[in-house]
Amino acid sequence: MKKQVKKWEKPAPSYGVWADKSLGQHFLKDSRVISRIIEALGPLAGKTVIEIGPGPAVLTKQLILKDFNKLVLLEKDPRMVAILQNGTWVSDGGLTGEAQVNLGLEADTGAVRDGGETEGERDEACGGAIPCSADPRVLVLEADALDVDWTHWIVPQTVVIGNLPYNVGTEIVAQLVTLAAAGHVPPEHMVFMLQKEVVDRICAKPGGKTWGRLGVLCQMTCDVEDLFDVAPGCFIPAPKVVSSVVRLTPLPAPRFGVSLKALDVVLRAAFGQRRKMLRASLKGVVSEEALLSAGIEPTLRAEALGLEDWAVLAGLVRSY
Repeated sequence: MKKQVKKWEKPAPSYGVWADKSLGQHFLKDSRVISRIIEALGPLAGKTVIEIGPGPAVLTKQLILKDFNKLVLLEKDPRMVAILQNGTWVSDGGLTGEAQVNLGLEADTGAVRDGGETEGERDEACGGAIPCSADPRVLVLEADALDVDWTHWIVPQTVVIGNLPYNVGTEIVAQLVTLAAAGHVPPEHMVFMLQKEVVDRICAKPGGKTWGRLGVLCQMTCDVEDLFDVAPGCFIPAPKVVSSVVRLTPLPAPRFGVSLKALDVVLRAAFGQRRKMLRASLKGVVSEEALLSAGIEPTLRAEALGLEDWAVLAGLVRSY
């Protein structure tokens, strides 16, 4: 049975596949932007690269030219998985001919992929992934990034890259930046393209409206860099918003030795009622007396606090 894909704008002829609006797909078409994103990863010799949401291999076909140890392509859309596994994109730089086999077909657990393999026959040593037919260094994993066991795939000397879907990008980032705090190996660094407003929040400073839970979490666990903006015209279909590229370099442990569980408690309480003073927003979480004893003015609002202040507040939450 064929899958009905929402066709919201004609793609470039070389893509040979419609963008699926329900998956938040926007395909990059500007080669200069693609090159800058890949350059932001730095030298890749001996490293494992994980690309989240490669789609029709637009960024991947430039990435494949680099000297890396292994490339894991993590893709949810079964139409794109068929393209990536086929491997025609490795040699011809496009998505014509055989690379369009099976596009638009509904994925099935027992569906036969190129080479006659079924999903049930995947090599367990590859963690459920299938090697790309054109390059043994490349593994294609059909999965939702929100459900992936990152501890299996992220090993020492791993970097992560991706043009993240707008609808789930922040959730993916939150999963990855908290790995080290949970005792797992974090990526060396990550380079993501997201909505500009999301990157503004990740890289925000105290005192403004963009300073919130996401920025505190990312900056408590990583060094963050807002690299450059990407105009809507660089995509097919063009999104309605500007995008930005951000680089996150995870720290070995959260700053100030803060407990992320305790931090989450105070962040949710304070930013959930960000216009209220701390003595009101944190009522039932941290007492006014505890705030005063810690040197934090109870009449301040959440957006006024810096990272060290948040670490102090988290330390006042005794249950964590």
